[in-house]
Amino acid sequence: MSQKYAIRAISYTYDNYFFTEKPDSITIDEIFDSKEQAQNRLKELLSDTYCKYQAVEQNIQHGETFSSFDIFAGYGSDDVIQKLEDFYEKKTGETLESFEQLLTLPLTDEDMVEFMMVSGINQYDMIALLDEGTDLYAVWINDAQKYFGQIYGQTITPFRAC
Repeated sequence: MSQKYAIRAISYTYDNYFFTEKPDSITIDEIFDSKEQAQNRLKELLSDTYCKYQAVEQNIQHGETFSSFDIFAGYGSDDVIQKLEDFYEKKTGETLESFEQLLTLPLTDEDMVEFMMVSGINQYDMIALLDEGTDLYAVWINDAQKYFGQIYGQTITPFRAC
């Protein structure tokens, strides 16, 4: 069996901001036979999303902007804030004073992908799928009448056989 890779689409809960620490849903969007194909597609998707947000920052009427995310509204975790400060310092050699400075950086496609992943505003990511021959099990909880790890009644968290 050959290893396959998937691009997952991520949506975040929204309450005045998209809260990146709490994904609302994560679904498989595309499956690839090679890691390189999946990485290239992920780079394309994240770069397109970054450019869309940049364009919207200049033309607010389209809706989603960088400021729609919790991190740019001051609600990011200390860990994410530190990663963004490190990212900015690595790119400029200077200390990050405000998040707006991040949005003025000239970024390559690779930088855009890194920025999206570090900031947690990536609406896509890539995972390696389990081989088709791997045994998976789900645990049914009789008292609760549901599967352990069940999310929204659709997705069951499987357990890998040891």
